[in-house]
Parts: sequence; C-alpha cells; structure tokens
Amino acid sequence: MKNGKFDEAAIEAFRNHLQQRWLADSSRKTVNSIIKQWFTFCGLRRLLPMEDLALSDDNLSRYIAWLASKHLQYRVIKNYISMGPRVLCIENGINWIPVSERPLVWQTLRGARRELGDFTNRKLGITLEHLTKMRGTLNFQDHNDITFWAACLVGFYGLFRKANLCVKRAEDFNPRKDLRRGDLLTKNNRLIIQVRHSKVIQFGERVLEVMMPYIPGKPELCPTVTVAHMIRAIPTQSHEDALFQWRDKKGKWTPLTHNILVGKLKASLQAVGVNPTQYSGHSFRRGGATWAHSIGVSDKLIKTQGDWASDAYMIYITIGDAAKMNMVNTMASAAARGEIGGP
Repeated sequence: MKNGKFDEAAIEAFRNHLQQRWLADSSRKTVNSIIKQWFTFCGLRRLLPMEDLALSDDNLSRYIAWLASKHLQYRVIKNYISMGPRVLCIENGINWIPVSERPLVWQTLRGARRELGDFTNRKLGITLEHLTKMRGTLNFQDHNDITFWAACLVGFYGLFRKANLCVKRAEDFNPRKDLRRGDLLTKNNRLIIQVRHSKVIQFGERVLEVMMPYIPGKPELCPTVTVAHMIRAIPTQSHEDALFQWRDKKGKWTPLTHNILVGKLKASLQAVGVNPTQYSGHSFRRGGATWAHSIGVSDKLIKTQGDWASDAYMIYITIGDAAKMNMVNTMASAAARGEIGGP
C-alpha cells in the first residue's frame, strides 16, 4: 500500500524476488552449473533449451545417454535431469512431465543405472584414535590450530555437517544462518550449540540444540574444554561473529572455510601416517555416528544428535569387524546351547 493505494509495481517486484528465493543460495549455484550442461547439450544439437523439441522424451533420453557416455555416476545423471531441464521449466512456467510418466526417459535412465552401477564411494569416518594422534601434530600457541581443534571436536561429538562447521567462502558468512559466538549456551553445566539453519532446517522453523560432552579426565579430547579455550584465546568483537575464526596470511580474522578445514584435516592425517584421500569434512559426522553406535548409544539418539530427518543416518554408521564377530559368536553360542528360537 502506498498513500492508501495498492502499489502494483512494488508487489510485482517483491513477488519476483520471492520466486527467485525458492531455492537456497547453495542450491542456486549448483542449479546454475547444471543448467549450463543442458545448454551445452542443446547447443550441440542446435536446439533451443526451452522449446518443445528440446524437452521431448526423445531428446531427454539422448541427453541421458550423452551424460552416461561421459562416465558420470548414475546419481549425478539423475540429479542433472531434476536440477537442470526440470528447474528450467519450473522457473519459466513450462509444464514439466515427471520422469516416472515418461516411459522412454525412465527406460534410458534405468539402463544407465544398470550400465554404470549405483555405487557411491563414501569417505571414511574420523575415529578417536585419529583425533588423539592428530592432536600431537598441532601447536596450541597457534590460534589457527586452536580453532581447527575446536572445530574437529565439535564436528565429531556433535555429528555436525561440514556446512554447519564452516562456510564455503569467508564472504559467504551469514550471521542469520551460520554458527556465531552467540549460539553458545550453557545448561546444567553442559555446553549447548544452537543450530538455526541446516540442510533440514531451511526456513527457521526451529532451533536445534546440540549438547557437547564434558570429559574432565580427558581435557585434550573434551569439546567443552576446547571451545572454552578457543573463546579465551580468540576473543571476538560481537556475538554475531563466526564461531570459528581463522587468521589469514595478512593477519585478518575471517570465518573458517571448507577449504581450510579440509586442507588442515588432510595435512594432519598425512602427518600421522593416514592416507588423507579417504577423508573429507563429512568424516567427522560419519566417525562420530559410528563411534556413538559402537558404544551403545541408541539409534534414536544418534538420529537426534545429528539432526537426520530420515533413516539416512544408518548409511553413516560403519559396522566394524569387532561388532560382526560379536554377532556371529552370539549365534554360535546360541546354536551350541540348542536354542531353536522362533517368532
């Protein structure tokens, strides 16, 4: 409303803004990259990317075959259809027919899955043994090593996603979404970290409170002690500043980034004789979940701590040889006692 009148232009501009916001910023960057592939394919075939001929079942089937010929993984190809021509149609008001209703497209996609396989080479999890050894390579007079160690322990015990520990680029830090110093709380002498935005908290609909353990007998592996040390060593100007701060080569404090965290992790692993290529920023989440499961923490609590919206958390838990040995020994003992079992 403007001077008691409906401001048509302002509402239209705001509507366009809201429509552009339907995707998260990180998803938008991915979509733009994927759409470029679709444009490249259409250019090679001399087709306009949004015309009926380009979006026909026959052409989409050829697009899948083109992607498969480049030896992309099946899941990548499936994502290229969903985040490429499909999103392009949605954003331009073009009717999109789901793949499940396109027999030729579905058949080609199914064939690509059978031809290429659907195996995902997942990174390994960080263990407490890794952490103990890595700590010995750090210099705790160095503020960057203090930050790195705090991020490692928070990631491991909190089952944090890499995107919650740090930002993709320093300039991407957003105090409305990313972890700030002001997101630290204490309850019953326990450190609480508030997560206001994540993969499954997209619209500020809730705040996740992740509790950190206090380990008085092992302060070197205690996230509560470590974070407190970091706060004392690296004071910030505001509660709105990033939780994890990194000093760059010019001496300027900036938010911890993905590249810095993963680069430091790989360097630390290599320093203790571990092949770093099998690990990534997500290794803290996988390792923490596996360790929690191995010590008897219930699946429900693991799911809650890691804020999984589905049972996908199960793929993060690696069942080790010791657990498998315990299972078959239990079977052997029961069989030796003549326990028949039953419904």
